[in-house]
Amino acid sequence: LTQLKKSHRRRSRRSNTSSSLQDLAQIILSNRPVLFITGAGLSAASGIRPFRGANGIWSEVIWKMSTREEFRKDPLEWYNSFWLKYFPPYAYGEFFEPNEGHEAISMLSNVPGANIKVITQNVDGLHSMTKTTWNHERKLIEAHGRLGLYKCIPESDSDTDSDSDDENDRKVKIGSRRKSRIAKAAYKRGRRIRIQQQQINLQPIQNSNATSNETNKGEPGEAEKFPCKYQVLESIPVQMVWPPQVGRVLAGIDSSEIPCNTEDKPSDLDNEIVPSSCQFNSWGRSYNVDKDAGKTERRRNDKKNGTNIADSQPAICIKYPPLCPSCNKPVAPQALLFDEGYHSHEHYQFERMEQWIEQAEVIVFVGTSFAVSLTDCALEHARQEQKLVYNFNIESGKLESTAWF
Repeated sequence: LTQLKKSHRRRSRRSNTSSSLQDLAQIILSNRPVLFITGAGLSAASGIRPFRGANGIWSEVIWKMSTREEFRKDPLEWYNSFWLKYFPPYAYGEFFEPNEGHEAISMLSNVPGANIKVITQNVDGLHSMTKTTWNHERKLIEAHGRLGLYKCIPESDSDTDSDSDDENDRKVKIGSRRKSRIAKAAYKRGRRIRIQQQQINLQPIQNSNATSNETNKGEPGEAEKFPCKYQVLESIPVQMVWPPQVGRVLAGIDSSEIPCNTEDKPSDLDNEIVPSSCQFNSWGRSYNVDKDAGKTERRRNDKKNGTNIADSQPAICIKYPPLCPSCNKPVAPQALLFDEGYHSHEHYQFERMEQWIEQAEVIVFVGTSFAVSLTDCALEHARQEQKLVYNFNIESGKLESTAWF
C-alpha cells in the first residue's frame, strides 16, 4: 500500500467489473469509507465448519432447528440434540485461531488514512482475537451474534420484517425500527414497575388501604409480563447462566463431570456456585494458569498432528436448560436465529449496520454465500447507488466475478 501511495501512477478510469486490487488499495489509502462484510468462508481456513456447502452444518441437519419455534418446544432437548452437537464448547475458543484473512483485515484497518469498518456474519469471535491489535470495539459489528453469550427470548412472537415500519423510504433497511422501539419501550415500562414495586415493598405498611398512587404502580406479577433486559438490550455472559453447573458445562469447563447420563439432583445444582478463583475471559471460559498450561499445549499439538479435536471429545449433554439470572426463563445462545429479525436484540446493532452500508463507498465481501438478508440488502444498495463491490470467495455463488450491476 505504501508503494502504491508513492507511485502516483495515472490510470484510466475503468468499469466496476474491471477494478483491480490496486484500485482497492488506492481507495483504502484515500480515506474513503470501505466496508468489509465477512462470512463463514473466512473462518473455514481456521478449521471452523461452515454452515453451507457439501460439508456444511445444514447438509446434516435442517435449518429449521435453528429457530425460536424449535427452541420453545423443548429448550433442553434443543440444546442436547442440536446446539451442543454442532456448537460444542470445546470446538471454539482456544482450539481455533484467526487466520491470515482475519489478520489482513485487522492490519488494513490500521493503515494510516484508512476508513474501514467490518460487519461479520460469523459467531466465532475470531475478528476480535487477532494478533494484530485493532479497534474492533468501534469498527466491528457481529451481526449474527457470538458464541459464549446468551439471551432471553419472548414466549411467543411474530418477529418478522414484513410489517409496516418507520422511515420506509430510508436507503438501507435491515431491521424494523418500529419493533425495536416497541420492545425497548416495553422493557423500560417493566423496569419502572419493578423499581416501584420494590420501593413499595421496602416501605413500612401504615395503612391497609392502598393509595391511588400505589395502585398505578402495577399489580403483583405485572412486571413479569414485560421483557427483561437480556431479551432486548444486554447479553448474558456464560458465567452468569443458571444453574452454575450448567453454565460451566456450556463454558467448556466441567464437561467431563456432566456426561449425558448424569444423576445430579436439582437440589445439588441449586447449592453450587462458581469457585471464586475462576477467571473468565471474553469467551466466558475459566482458566487456571497451572492447570490449563498443559491442556493448551496438548490442544496445539492435536492441531499440528491433524487430529480432529471434536471427534476425540465425548458428547456433551446438560440435564437442565440454562436459565436467565434475571427472569429465570430458559435462555438461547446469542446467535441470530432464522425466525428472528436483526432488530430482535441490541447486540446485532441493525441501525448502525444500516448507517455503515449507506456511508460506504466500497463494499468488500469475503467468504460469504450471499444467502442472508444482510448481504442481499448490501448488494441491492450497491446496485442502486452504483457503488464498487469486491467479492473474495472461492465459490462466487450469487455474485459472479463478471457480475454487472
